[in-house]
Amino acid sequence: MASYATKLLLASLGIACISCSYADLVSDVCARSRVASSCNKVLRTNPSSIRARDLSSLGSAAIDSAHGFTKSAQSMASSLSKTSNDPGLKSCIDNFREAIANLNECRSSLTKKDKSSLNIKASAAYTNVDTCKEEYNAPANLKNEIQNVIDTCSAILALSNML
Repeated sequence: MASYATKLLLASLGIACISCSYADLVSDVCARSRVASSCNKVLRTNPSSIRARDLSSLGSAAIDSAHGFTKSAQSMASSLSKTSNDPGLKSCIDNFREAIANLNECRSSLTKKDKSSLNIKASAAYTNVDTCKEEYNAPANLKNEIQNVIDTCSAILALSNML
């Protein structure tokens, strides 16, 4: 009987240790990003990121988040462009479109486990959006969405280096 109890205890501890290693996957990735606190904030807003049990599923969730933030920023910029002729704003809209295309390629790279391509495309999306941040004095809500894209792309870059 003691042998069975010992085996059960060891099996339970093993499962607990596996669960512990997964529980902090977001923190592990974010510790390698540009700003860990911002990375944690944006990734933890997506339930799929919190439930991720491996780098591929976390990468997929991060790409989905970055895509959503970019689409939101693009929509805000498009609305603003209806009442503004600011060339910086028009440039932002183009940059958001390019960022979305790069993020779509990130999905393909992640599926293929092509670390190099994932890194290049995430970096390109980051640069697209960062260029907008530098060239256009956006209103606060758009600035916030731009920063969310940048923070999420930073997480994808960190993750690509861990694959």
